Amino acid sequence: MTDLEIVQDCSADYTEQRKAAARIIFAKHYPTLHNKYFADMELIECYGGSDFSRIQTVKDKHVVAEWRLSPMPGCEAIMISSNVLVGFDCRKRGIGLLTTQMREEIAALAGYSMIMATTAAHNVIEGHILLTRNWQMMKEYGFYNYRNSHNVLVWTKELPNVQVNR
Repeated sequence: MTDLEIVQDCSADYTEQRKAAARIIFAKHYPTLHNKYFADMELIECYGGSDFSRIQTVKDKHVVAEWRLSPMPGCEAIMISSNVLVGFDCRKRGIGLLTTQMREEIAALAGYSMIMATTAAHNVIEGHILLTRNWQMMKEYGFYNYRNSHNVLVWTKELPNVQVNR
């Protein structure tokens, strides 16, 4: 089966669907990542696992960006985006915006209806990226995290139905 057939197969394991979706989206965006953002650097590698994904340089394994996409427990319609990181040397190049788009596309292709994330209220850069990508801040669900003393914002975005067989 091809990656697209795995993603479109309703009987396929959800973990395999997420892996296949990540491979498809990485292949789609690889030319942009390499030619636009990393023409001045060595080649990059993209890994799309069932939950964890990473973009890194080939030679020294320097992290360009990484994130985790996990299904919300008890609700197969919502994908949770977490542990988002853009490597320090790769910031202010548009990588955060591109990888946010990639996370949305992976979740949509894997058949999820919504993607959700939380950010610390003081993380204005990530908030700006999410707003730029038309995410909605759920003001009534902002809260104070007693564990790390941060105000936390909850963000969501409805995803298009791109599944052929769903």
